[in-house]
Amino acid sequence: MVRLAATLCFCLVLGGLASGARAQQVELQQARDAYAAGDYEQVRALLYPLVGGLVPAVRDPFLIRDARRFLGAAYVLLGRTQDAELQFGWLLRDQSLEQLRQASLEPTLFFARVREIFDRLRDARIAELEQRAAAEQRQAAAREARRHAAILQLVQFAQEVEVEAAVDPLPTYVPFGVGQFSNGDEGLGWFFATSEGGLLLVSTAASLAFSPLYDDVTSPQVLVDTMFGLAVGAGAAFALFALIGIIEARVRFVPLRRRTIEREIPPEVLQELELAAGPGGVVLRGRFF
Repeated sequence: MVRLAATLCFCLVLGGLASGARAQQVELQQARDAYAAGDYEQVRALLYPLVGGLVPAVRDPFLIRDARRFLGAAYVLLGRTQDAELQFGWLLRDQSLEQLRQASLEPTLFFARVREIFDRLRDARIAELEQRAAAEQRQAAAREARRHAAILQLVQFAQEVEVEAAVDPLPTYVPFGVGQFSNGDEGLGWFFATSEGGLLLVSTAASLAFSPLYDDVTSPQVLVDTMFGLAVGAGAAFALFALIGIIEARVRFVPLRRRTIEREIPPEVLQELELAAGPGGVVLRGRFF
């Protein structure tokens, strides 16, 4: 008995729903007939209870679509443009971009001024959705670019390994900036190399010029003294610069030095991550977002 009663109740509910749907279809047909007859107030009276608000009282999407179209058209012809725009806006709100591009009002059913309002709202909705889609595409492309950059950075970190190596202290005792080069200071190394090399060259040249002048009794004494002073002064300056360079290299000497070495990443890993080995390391493959 309980099962029979439940079945009867279910059938009654279905019957009520079917009866309600048929009644709504009848009202829509009556509204269409009233619209064709030019009775736009009657159209409004019949359709407002069905779709007058944001949430329609009917569930059939096709019935909702037609009811909103005719109610919106009736509002336009009654001079209630704002209410018409609300109806058309609600009609267009739930449609996809492709559906909107194909949406239109039939010229055989709707007057030009009705179609103009509908087309304007449709075009505005299309522009809004296109802008939103373009913004989402830009955001997705930016996220993808950041993801690839992060992957590239991680791969580069994995590709580079820092190791500590013992440094030979012997070069720090050698002049001509050798100690500075060994310590990794190329600028100071070139300074000492050029300075000491120039002073040694001047001292050697002056010494070679001084010897024959000194042996020649006819040589002017001023020239002999000048060559002698130049040889001694340049030699002393060379010795001073060499001593300063050695002391500086010893003071800044570090017995252990960190250096970065690169290790090869398997090509299949790079291919999986859409990366490629380039001249300067790992790079992103050419890709357009």
